[in-house]
Amino acid sequence: MDNLKEKLNEFALVLATDLEVIAQKNFFLEDEKQSAEVNTLVFEYFFPQLEIAFYPVNADQDQLGYKDLLNGQGIFKDISQTELQQLDKERDKLSKTYQDLGNIFVNWFAEIWEKSGGKSLNIPTFLLTDDESMTKFDLNKKTWIKDESYK
Repeated sequence: MDNLKEKLNEFALVLATDLEVIAQKNFFLEDEKQSAEVNTLVFEYFFPQLEIAFYPVNADQDQLGYKDLLNGQGIFKDISQTELQQLDKERDKLSKTYQDLGNIFVNWFAEIWEKSGGKSLNIPTFLLTDDESMTKFDLNKKTWIKDESYK
């Protein structure tokens, strides 16, 4: 997708606002859950629409809350069904095109996370994708990690 960077720029301010709220320790916890229970922050993006969800987890990896970011909209909410199907095929193959798109998206997200003050929380924070690659991106260290136990 040639215009990915343009699409990302359209959503940068909305994402920055969402991430600033999280960086201020509003973890969108379920009733009776406490911030002290939060051990890890998880962001997951869903390809091909590029919808983003946030959920904090405790040391046992139990989900403590949930929030759809970007007002619940996908970055590719308005592309054609044909383009979505093609992107789905790229994901299923874990193709180079899919990996390149993923890297552009992850780098964009990581930059906004850092600018929003997220790294100052000093909490392990990961960006996951909904594919079969079994990898996650450590937003604090800015590195990919192979991990078969994260989901």
